[in-house]
Amino acid sequence: MEKKIFLSHASKDVNLVECLVDFFELGMKIERDEIYCTSLRGTIPTGYAFVNHMKENIQNIEAVIFLITPNYLESKFCLAEMGAAWVLNQKIYPIIVKPLGYDVLEDTPLKGVQAKILNSKQELEVLYDEFKSNKLAGERLTSQFNRSLDKFLSEIEKIPQAKKEEMITEEKYASICRDIEIMEKENEDKDDKIRELRKTIVNLELLKDREEVQGLKREKLNEWEKLEGYLNEVEMELDKLDDVVVTAIYMDKYVTEYEFRPNLNDYPGCWQKIKENQLDGLLTMKDGLYQEIVVPNYNNIRIKKLSKKLDELESYISDEASEELYELFQEKYEMELNLRYRVFWSKILRQEMLS
Repeated sequence: MEKKIFLSHASKDVNLVECLVDFFELGMKIERDEIYCTSLRGTIPTGYAFVNHMKENIQNIEAVIFLITPNYLESKFCLAEMGAAWVLNQKIYPIIVKPLGYDVLEDTPLKGVQAKILNSKQELEVLYDEFKSNKLAGERLTSQFNRSLDKFLSEIEKIPQAKKEEMITEEKYASICRDIEIMEKENEDKDDKIRELRKTIVNLELLKDREEVQGLKREKLNEWEKLEGYLNEVEMELDKLDDVVVTAIYMDKYVTEYEFRPNLNDYPGCWQKIKENQLDGLLTMKDGLYQEIVVPNYNNIRIKKLSKKLDELESYISDEASEELYELFQEKYEMELNLRYRVFWSKILRQEMLS
């Protein structure tokens, strides 16, 4: 179909253009195929040069509509289209979109030319009458035109339009720059934290050994939480053992100047428990000066696991814990943070041992 109307517009105003073309079709009975609009699909056929195709078509057009917006006035290409139509002395219809006013045409080739305001119901009614008289638009029932017009005006109100830039003071500019710097610093900190957490997740996914996973988790905790984590792990392993085994471990690892040789008179039935744990592989006996000495069997998997947990706890206490942690521990429990003290085992690790 031969084109009648050339719709000159800024590509940034495509949403507005689509609403306007819909209104032309539904409200004014102007077929889409009669409108040359580069934003409409199929206007420029495949294989055609964009600029050459526009030059050819603007010469044979019956009327040119300029959709004048802030985006339009900033586009050198659009202003060139305006000049070309003016030079060709074609029928032109400048349509100005608020917040712009009639004065925007003062510095253009259309200075002094009558224009219409797109956002005005009355002026669009007049424009429709002019289109009909120039055989650009068809006849529509008044009710149908009014419905389409009301819908169009409602839709374009929702489309954000470019506004004139606000002038800012030097102080406000400096304040904005400071805010940007603060936000950039905050984002950098967040990015670093995110990268750290992602690295932790990757490491956890790669680990298969539960002990390695627990160790990696503790690296991300604060000092007190780390200490509680170690203590809980040791306590869980100790709870699985009889008091004679716990006592043997305590004496062998932390009270080396004494040997665990329970007196049969003081602990009736104690040696029976020792024999049972010896048969289970948890304890072993070694020769003493007057009596056999009870010692842990460190080859036993349970004893080996507990011993490793105790060594990790002791290493953390002696090598990593800060003075602040020591002080905090003493204030809370009124004792030293030291595995050698029996009270530590009874109060902190919650173990009952033979005295």
